[in-house]
Amino acid sequence: MSMISFGTNVKRWAPLMILGAIPFISACSDSDDSPAATPSITDIASSTPNFSSLATAVTDAGLAGTLDDDSAELTVFAPNNDAFTALLDSNMSWDELSDIPLSTLYSVLKYHVVGSEINAEAAVAAAGGSVTSLLGEDIDVSLSGDDLFVENAQVIDTDINASNGIIHEIDAVMVPMTLPTENIATLAGTAGLASLVAAVGSAEMSVADALTDADATLTVFAPTDAAFADFLSANGFADVDAIPDDLLTRVLNYHVVPGFVPSEAATSLVSGGMPMADTALTDTQISLSLTGSTLYVNNAAVTSANNLATNGVVHVIDKVLLPPELAIDTSDETDSIAAIVTAAAGASMNADLTTLLAAVTAADLAGTLSGAGTFTVFAPTDAAFAAAGFDENNIGAVEGLQDILLQHVLGSEVSALAAYAANGSDVATLREGSSVSVEISNGDLLIEGAKVIETDIKASNGTIHLIDSVILSTN
Repeated sequence: MSMISFGTNVKRWAPLMILGAIPFISACSDSDDSPAATPSITDIASSTPNFSSLATAVTDAGLAGTLDDDSAELTVFAPNNDAFTALLDSNMSWDELSDIPLSTLYSVLKYHVVGSEINAEAAVAAAGGSVTSLLGEDIDVSLSGDDLFVENAQVIDTDINASNGIIHEIDAVMVPMTLPTENIATLAGTAGLASLVAAVGSAEMSVADALTDADATLTVFAPTDAAFADFLSANGFADVDAIPDDLLTRVLNYHVVPGFVPSEAATSLVSGGMPMADTALTDTQISLSLTGSTLYVNNAAVTSANNLATNGVVHVIDKVLLPPELAIDTSDETDSIAAIVTAAAGASMNADLTTLLAAVTAADLAGTLSGAGTFTVFAPTDAAFAAAGFDENNIGAVEGLQDILLQHVLGSEVSALAAYAANGSDVATLREGSSVSVEISNGDLLIEGAKVIETDIKASNGTIHLIDSVILSTN
């Protein structure tokens, strides 16, 4: 299977939010004196005609959510439309904004943002010094007579107040000293991702072609060398050369998302309730989630974000991602959940669900798990029950057994991918008034603290995930 062709007409990163006009708030009556809400920086950019190029650039570069965040306190030195026109005129390859590589546009825009509020008075006081941008590079501030400059750009309007900061209009686009110069494949080599480089070299040529394609715009989640070592060990491969080419190609393609998705855009997807992204492996997705400020891709943590290349962005992760199609599943999807549990309990070897079967039978839930409906069962193994002091002989005498079992069951089908996306949330169980927490910790998917040890065992009426402990208390 080869990587999908990205061609020359690569789609720009889809907007993370609609940069609509500032809402018009009409008075309900003459006595309604409620003030209109102060617009965000994103709102102001989108509603100000002279900032239309800036609004488009911010959206394309995946920064709209950052500039819309009401918890932030930012200063934006905002180039007007004439400033962007002059930038395009300075490069023969750029006729319009969409000709600027997104990684370059992202760098340029972050160079115009400071992570604190600086009003005009404070900016004048800073003349002769510098302020640090979100890109990490300093912006020189100076005065020429009464005129205020940031780098080579003159500030022509000041103190445009937003709900999350201050905007100062400037007459030129500032270009940072450091811009992306290497493609993704080269960047992986210089970033010390030797195993990824070796894997790309061993896979089908389409992978290397895509990662070096100057016309492509890609986001790559790049496993560390340690992550590859764990993957090889767990699957019995001596090195990446021992992995069949077609398998290695599928795995690598699953780490590639067409389009430009910096960490800010990924965070906006999560907070906006759209935590899935299509990958370059046909008909597959990855899930995005947050634990605190740490971004997760499936169960892999991003350890180094926003490594910019000329043709995209690389995020380093601490695990190799496995496509759902590679999950080992020997179940028959025509069997119900109850039938699968029964079969597993009766197996001559690896009879991991014997106690669960006894519990389901004693609690009179076999009919429920055999019938119509769509369920997800977090199934404790025999070892999990034993750790809690239960086995097939004593489980039937447990008080409240049915309630205990029902708090292991969801009333809808939740794949491992969907569970990853639910990181940090609580989901309702079939036990009335009960929910269980879902979180990712150290790469493990935890359901109310129980580690999921095998995922996506498919049944005719849902999905089973094996867990390593019994859930005895819930939210």
